[in-house]
Amino acid sequence: MQKSGQITLFIIFFIVFIFIAMFFLQHRMKSAEVQTDELQVSGISDSHVRGFIDRCIHESAKTAIYITAANGGYLDPSGSEAYGEEGDGANFKHYYFENSELPFVMKGDTILLRDKTEIERVISNYVSVESDKCINNLEAFSGQGIRFEFENFSQNAVVHTMINAEDVMVTADWKVSIAEGNSINTIERFSSDLDLRLGILYSTLESILTGISSENNYDIREHCHEYSSDPLINIYLESNTYTYEYVIRIIDAGPLLRADIPLKFKAAVKNMNLSGDCIG
Repeated sequence: MQKSGQITLFIIFFIVFIFIAMFFLQHRMKSAEVQTDELQVSGISDSHVRGFIDRCIHESAKTAIYITAANGGYLDPSGSEAYGEEGDGANFKHYYFENSELPFVMKGDTILLRDKTEIERVISNYVSVESDKCINNLEAFSGQGIRFEFENFSQNAVVHTMINAEDVMVTADWKVSIAEGNSINTIERFSSDLDLRLGILYSTLESILTGISSENNYDIREHCHEYSSDPLINIYLESNTYTYEYVIRIIDAGPLLRADIPLKFKAAVKNMNLSGDCIG
């Protein structure tokens, strides 16, 4: 009888022990879930903010690339104070073509093509100004319990653009602090890599102008093999035989593959004899 009572007592203690152990285990699991959820919320918040700013930079940089390509390397050949664009400073009229005011990148045998570093500079200027308008919408995240501390983007961000052959990389060093509850995180660099081959179009035009300067009657068709072998990049020549003025259009149809607009680099030349295209 005494032995039976001991067994019963042992079973009761065992059940109580199991119950207590399960209680503590369940409590720890719930605490872990709460901590995990909090980390996920913070991570998503930072990711959303970075993604939002990167997207602002991407969209403004993309617009600047298309504008500068369409205007022969300028945001505006006549100049634009808002973007720190001096223009080409030409003392002769520009060439108007397809609603664009094109600079003459060559006059006689003198090459006037803008240096690529200057194109990078004005793209950066455009990104600084236009991204600022977009980034001001950051306050939309405040309703999700997030607070921000940052200075004016256009005046404080250091934007750098690099035109490569196959892409254009834009980075911005700019500090934004994100506060959520008692947690404060800081992001100091943003970037966008644009799949636009502005560099190839620029170097192709540069090669054409170099060729023109060495020949009196330059036939682009005879030199197609010297330019890009990519069939998506084509060269077209529009001529005005009465004035010896021409428009060179170098078009990359690659963006069409992702349902985007072809990138066109357009510029004018004058006082030379030109002919020919490179298509396909």
